[in-house]
Amino acid sequence: MASSYTSSPRYVNDTDFDDVDSLDLDDDRDFDENFTDEDTEDASETDMVKRETEYTEIKEQMYQDKLAHLKKQLQQLEEGTLPEYIKKRKKIDQQYKERIRVNEIWREFELDVVEREYIKEKKASVKDFEVIETIVLRTPQHHRVDKVK
Repeated sequence: MASSYTSSPRYVNDTDFDDVDSLDLDDDRDFDENFTDEDTEDASETDMVKRETEYTEIKEQMYQDKLAHLKKQLQQLEEGTLPEYIKKRKKIDQQYKERIRVNEIWREFELDVVEREYIKEKKASVKDFEVIETIVLRTPQHHRVDKVK
C-alpha cells in the first residue's frame, strides 16, 4: 500500500514544490530585513491616521451633502415646489373638496327634511283648524258663550 501512495501522480513532484517554497521564503527574508519593527509601527500609525482622516473627510462630506440637500428641500418648500409638499397638498385639497361636496349634499338633504316637516305640520294645522271651525260653527251660539264665560 505504501508504494501506491508514493507512486501517485499527485505526489511525484513533491520535491519541485519544496524548492519553489524555499525560494519564496528566502525572498521574504530579504524583504523583511530592510524593515524594522519601528518602521512597521510607524507605517501602521501612519496608515491608521490616514484612514481616520479619510473617514473624517468622508463623514464631513456626507454631512455637507445632507445639509445641502436639506437646505434645497427647505427652499423648495418655501417656494411651494417640493414634490412631497405638492403631493400632500393635492391630497389635502382633494379631501377638502370631497368634504365640501358631502356637506353640500347633507345640507340639501336636511333642507328637504325640514321642508317636508313644515309642509306636513302646515297640513296638520289646516286640518285641525278646519275641524275646530266645523265644531264651532255647528255648535249653537248660546252654548258657545257659556263655555267661553
